Amino acid sequence: MPIRVLIVEDEAEMAFALRTNFENRRGFIVTGVYPSIARTRQAAKESDVAIIDIKLPDGSGTDLLPFLREKFPQMKMLIHTAIEDGPVLLGAMSRGASGYLLKGTPMEQMFDHVQVIMNGGFTFSAPVASVLLGLHKKKPEADILTDREIEVVRNLALGFTSGEIAKAMELSAATVRKHLENIYRKLDVNSRSGAILFGIESGILRKP
Repeated sequence: MPIRVLIVEDEAEMAFALRTNFENRRGFIVTGVYPSIARTRQAAKESDVAIIDIKLPDGSGTDLLPFLREKFPQMKMLIHTAIEDGPVLLGAMSRGASGYLLKGTPMEQMFDHVQVIMNGGFTFSAPVASVLLGLHKKKPEADILTDREIEVVRNLALGFTSGEIAKAMELSAATVRKHLENIYRKLDVNSRSGAILFGIESGILRKP
C-alpha cells in the first residue's frame, strides 16, 4: 500500500519539487499540498506522513503539529525547513515531530527519511544531529529511568499532553506529574524536549 504524503509548503518552487518527486516515486502518493496553516486546517486529508515547513505566511508550521496529531492520530510528522536552531528543533520534537530535515536535503534521501519515520524511528539531517549532540552534555544511560518513566518519555515523543499520557497509561494526573518530576531530576533537564532528546541519544526512542 503506498505511503500517503501531505505537504505544507508556501514556497511554490519547493512545493512543486516535493509534489513532483513524491508523485513520481513508486510507493508514494500525495494527498494534498497546502501553502498555509489555515488552508491545512481547512482541507487536510488523512495521510501517513506530513512534510511541514516552519516559516509559513500565517505562523509557524510547528503550530500545526498538535492539530494534525489530534485529527489524524496515526500520522507521522516531518519538519522540512531552512531553520537550523536548537530551541526550534526541540520545540518541534516536543510537539510530536519524528524528524527534522534541512532544505537542500537530496530527494533520494527524503524518501529514505520518510521510510525511517514510517517504521517508527526518528531522523535528522546531519547538521541537525550535530546540534542535538551539543544540546545535552550528560552521557545518556537508558537504565537511569524505570520502565514506567521510559514509557512516559516515549509518550512525550508522540506529543502527548500530561492528560493524554495519564489516559494512555491508565494513571492519575498526579502520578504522571510525579513521573515527569523524577525524569527531569534524573536527567538534569527542565523540559519535555530535553527528556525527548535524552530518549533519542540513549536509544529509548528508536533511531534510523
